[in-house]
Amino acid sequence: MPVKVRAISIEGDADPVTLALIRQVLAAAPGKVDLFVQAAHPSVRPTPVRLIGDDGVKLLAPAPLPCPPVGIVGDLAKLAACHVGLTVRELLGAGRAAHLVCARSAVALVAREQGLSVPQIGRALGGRDHTTIVHALRRAATLTAADPAFRLLCDRLRAGIEEKN
Repeated sequence: MPVKVRAISIEGDADPVTLALIRQVLAAAPGKVDLFVQAAHPSVRPTPVRLIGDDGVKLLAPAPLPCPPVGIVGDLAKLAACHVGLTVRELLGAGRAAHLVCARSAVALVAREQGLSVPQIGRALGGRDHTTIVHALRRAATLTAADPAFRLLCDRLRAGIEEKN
């Protein structure tokens, strides 16, 4: 027996991936959703979503919001976000746009140069897996050789860390 979705609640403005997921749920169960609530708050991302079935069981758990990083990675994330015109939340979020990935790669590279382990960097960058950070470090090595803007970003991050120390 299919489960009837009793409620969908969205905290904040939904990102495109979340909206696509909600559209799929709504299309799969037309007329079976009793409540659809979206509170408008554009700065919240990723969007926590709750789908609750007839029996009160959560069908989709809330997406965890990234915690602001602390320490060296926190300082680097703030510097990188400021330099490329992002918020720290966007930098730590799930986005895979080139400018986000590039900024994260720069943060990972400089954090690694400061002696942090790959798992530590991954946890601080929004809970990413260590293999994602290894890939980011390889990408950073390639970008350092080929992209002057990336080198400038890394140099600014290094200078910002040196000023803090």
